[in-house]
Amino acid sequence: MIPFNSLKSAKKSLKPSFSRFFLSFLFICQAFFSHAQWETIHGFEKDWVVYLPAWNAFLPYNPTKHSAFKSKSIQINPDDYPKGFLIIQVDQDMNLFLNGVLQRKLQAHKVVSLRLDSLSKLHERNPLLTFTFYHPSLVGLPQNIHIERFRRSGKVTQTDFFNFKNRKTSTFYTFFTYSFLSLLILLAVLFSLFPKYFYTYFRFSDWLRWGEFKEEVIAKTPFALPNFILVLILSLTVGYLSFLNGMNQPNQNAIFENSNQDRVFGDILLFIGSKAGIAFILFFGRYIVYLIFSSLFRLTDLAEMHFFKSLQTNIQFFCVLFLIFGLSALNYGPLFRQDLSLISSLTNAFFLIRAFYFFQIFRKKFRNNQISLLAYLVIIEGQVFFYGIRELLFPEFM
Repeated sequence: MIPFNSLKSAKKSLKPSFSRFFLSFLFICQAFFSHAQWETIHGFEKDWVVYLPAWNAFLPYNPTKHSAFKSKSIQINPDDYPKGFLIIQVDQDMNLFLNGVLQRKLQAHKVVSLRLDSLSKLHERNPLLTFTFYHPSLVGLPQNIHIERFRRSGKVTQTDFFNFKNRKTSTFYTFFTYSFLSLLILLAVLFSLFPKYFYTYFRFSDWLRWGEFKEEVIAKTPFALPNFILVLILSLTVGYLSFLNGMNQPNQNAIFENSNQDRVFGDILLFIGSKAGIAFILFFGRYIVYLIFSSLFRLTDLAEMHFFKSLQTNIQFFCVLFLIFGLSALNYGPLFRQDLSLISSLTNAFFLIRAFYFFQIFRKKFRNNQISLLAYLVIIEGQVFFYGIRELLFPEFM
């Protein structure tokens, strides 16, 4: 543990720098979350068209002539609405076609949000997108179809910031509001109270100095308070990544289809809390596994060293992974489906590189037990590919 006097002096010397650190993050958060306000930029009350086979063309909708038509359409040029989202909430089940191709079945009263910029990339030859709504007994026009866009504003009211809006997209944006803010607060606490641990765990240059190990003192205190804080941050990050994975498969989780705001909020907390709790147990539980197997292979003091390097590499990788794919998801919008196989492959590659990285570091520490060390790492690191953090993040790929 860090002596009390040195900890007290560290707090005092770093107080101004921490204040600047925390205030900077607050300004970033304010600028980031100020985008999360919606405004309607276009309605389609007078823009509906119907397709007439005899004319082989779309004609403007006439309520006296075309009310009983089974399909009605709207035509949109995404270039007219940069960063716009088509919001669809129909009052009865129907099918949605895009340029004549069936896209999905729309459920009554369920909100669907489609980012127009991403859709235009799929139809570069014809920039005009034709959305057709079909139902065998459709009478009149589908209701609640419009285009929305984020509105930048420097003032975000407390109600807008903390409450869910009554639509599925609010689950998406509120999740990122709380996840980014909670991680920033916990990282700021770790930076303020235990700066030495913070700099050590986020020292990315260690990846360039393979074979070096300098943190003997920190490694010998696996159950120190800063390690608990770090494992809490790491566990929450794993929980958030698991939820981000779930948002790419809304049909497999009722959280993303539920219209009850209180229940949605409770379900999200339960989902993330359960994943983070299991991850927390796994991270500290693996230290017990390290102790047992390092004793079997007669690798004295390896368990503490392995635990430290495991936390260091995990916190660096998973924080960067969540930041990259979180910002990517926000950029493309709620209906964008990220390539989960790519994320899973990156995670696999990380664990493979990490195993070789560990071997390079530990073999200089245990020169006389190279075969035992290799067997130890094959068993311990190999477990990650069969059960562990990967199974929490990507159960569908296991």
